[in-house]
Amino acid sequence: MKKPFRGNKKKINSLLEPFEKKFVRLLLPFLAPFFETYQLTWLSLLWSILVLVFSYFARSNIYWLLVVSLVIFLQYLSDLFDGAIGRRKRTGLLKWGYYMDHLFDYLFLCALIIGYSFIVDEFTRYLFLFFLAVFGGFMINSFLDFSATNIFRTAYFKIGPTEMRLAFILNNIFLVLVGINFLVLILPYLLVFSFAVLCAVIYITQRNLWQMDMKTYKKKTSFLSKLKMLRKYRLFKMQYLTFIFFVLFVYINIYVYLTNPFNNFTIIENPFMTTVENNEIILHKNFSLHTGINIFQEIFAYYKAGTHIFADVYLGGYPARSNSVKDTITDIHTLRFDPSKPYLISGDQFSVLYPRNLGIFYHATLDPRTALNKTDWLNRERIYLQTVAYALDAFSNAHQLTTTIVPIGIHSVTPINIYAYPSDSLYGILYGLFIMQDEEYLKNLYSAESKNTYALNTKEGDRYLLYTYKDELRLLLQKYISTVYDPTTRLVRKDIHLSSARDAVIRSSSFYDNVILWKTLQLASTLGIQYYSPQYLQQLKQRIITTFWNPTEGYFQDDIKNTSYSSDWLIVLSTGFLTVNNPEEKVYFEKSVTYIINNNLDIPFGLKYQNTQTANQFGMVKFFAPFYGTDAIWSYWGTEYAKLLLLLYRNTSNKTYLTHAEQTLHAYTKNILIYKGFPEVYTSQGKFLETPFYKSIRQTGWVIDYEEAMLMLQSSKATKLLFHSQPSAL
Repeated sequence: MKKPFRGNKKKINSLLEPFEKKFVRLLLPFLAPFFETYQLTWLSLLWSILVLVFSYFARSNIYWLLVVSLVIFLQYLSDLFDGAIGRRKRTGLLKWGYYMDHLFDYLFLCALIIGYSFIVDEFTRYLFLFFLAVFGGFMINSFLDFSATNIFRTAYFKIGPTEMRLAFILNNIFLVLVGINFLVLILPYLLVFSFAVLCAVIYITQRNLWQMDMKTYKKKTSFLSKLKMLRKYRLFKMQYLTFIFFVLFVYINIYVYLTNPFNNFTIIENPFMTTVENNEIILHKNFSLHTGINIFQEIFAYYKAGTHIFADVYLGGYPARSNSVKDTITDIHTLRFDPSKPYLISGDQFSVLYPRNLGIFYHATLDPRTALNKTDWLNRERIYLQTVAYALDAFSNAHQLTTTIVPIGIHSVTPINIYAYPSDSLYGILYGLFIMQDEEYLKNLYSAESKNTYALNTKEGDRYLLYTYKDELRLLLQKYISTVYDPTTRLVRKDIHLSSARDAVIRSSSFYDNVILWKTLQLASTLGIQYYSPQYLQQLKQRIITTFWNPTEGYFQDDIKNTSYSSDWLIVLSTGFLTVNNPEEKVYFEKSVTYIINNNLDIPFGLKYQNTQTANQFGMVKFFAPFYGTDAIWSYWGTEYAKLLLLLYRNTSNKTYLTHAEQTLHAYTKNILIYKGFPEVYTSQGKFLETPFYKSIRQTGWVIDYEEAMLMLQSSKATKLLFHSQPSAL
């Protein structure tokens, strides 16, 4: 016998159902004469449109959400009474009412979710897609359950449509009171909770249907057949879960690809752009970055950063197309110094922003002497200016410093710390602000003659950034000092690890971090952010030298607890912490170079971080790339080492320094031809570093440091010294 249609008889069983029944009985006699059931049903379409309109208005005025709440209440009334009026008047539109009523309910749900997406950032907006899928899942579950049981359930765990409408209304009121950021903060947690409830509902529904089927076929099915069916069912559940995770994995990785601004297809937009007008680079702000810092955004950011590194091993690191050194360098410049991109990166897998690059690996970007031509010079200035602006905007909105800034949406980023709080992110930004207005610093630091006379065109943009973000920089500086500075030792704290250029190694108050602290304070004082007297900075400098200099071995020890050597001591050169022209400081350079040569740290070419693979590294690095931060050869420190040798040669006329500098730079020149690029790091044997889990950047923009060193080499060989060469003391 065919069962009668029961779609008009809902099994609600919700918290507010008893009150609703009394409310309907009270008002139904007064409303029934004035309305027809189909009129109230069609009203839901109007309510959906109004929700979209008023939610759009809420973008500029959050109080429009109160009007949206009023519309939700009106939709509740029309939805509550349309069926009741139809039953009272015996309209007979049972199946039409079932279809149209729930179709419009779905449209109204879509309108609510789309409306919320109008007032949040891009990353959170994508979360609403998942919300729509989850809430749609509840509706689909109800319809499928109804088709199987002829019982129409619209409430689960005592929560039905009425309770959900009330939740939306209260949420809107709360957002008006506390602001939209609260929604951005709690939304990921609500999504996870809703998905968990949906999974529970689906599990209960399928279990009930399974039990119904088993009761139906109990007499017809043997024990072995039921056992076999149970096994197949369990296998199906495993396959279903595997499929769900696979789809989720594919979706997430597609989104990872689309949020990489250096891919051919990307959804990321540039918050800043630059144009050249009257020989001055003008910075334009398109929008302010939104910084998402909840746990789910951070997890995604970490996953994205890790995915880029792993994927590059097999899918990235393509060689340059050219076959000569000059043309290969040109290819790298074209690839890395592209102002159409949002910021400057080392290359390949490191497609997220590391602000330290501005003051460390890319500190020579604004040296006009190495410009290939005027276009190349302008491109370098523009991308450098955009990068400083990008980092400043992200950190000022997040109100905190991190090692890394990860794009996660069209206008959204998530700042994360790789391993630990950064020692050099603020330094990178302050150095960028300083170098964009000082045309002589690099020329005085690395003396060399060049025919290039390009002027610095970033001064106007630099002044704008410093004026706009000065107060926030002061706050970031205060947080940085309170985090890293120990007022007792008056050095970097030794009870914390800081992430730095050698971030894979766990160190305690390292020499590198202390030099960065000194330079950060000096730059803050120079830029007018926070004043530090020359006497204070000199005392800090002397304290660092006294603490870390190892007079027995002749080098600066790695950190306050570890007396071993680390090549990132060369940070003293680019920061101006020590200068070769100062006779008292020159001895530190000479003895350190002697140690490097005597311990073969520049063999087969410079420069290894240390001689052995023994270091206190993070477990992940120790497993995937154990020599990355130990005895690997880093091209940046190698070229800095060559520049130091050339400065010593010009100061002392000792040809041994010139010879070692030539050998180092010759090796890098040769490797440019061999590997068709300028690799980031090599093995201790001088081979391109590549493991199953990590591969060196092949075309890194650090090549500008090599170009600066080559310019110094050519200038040194061309300069006629006024005195004869001294005997080698090495």
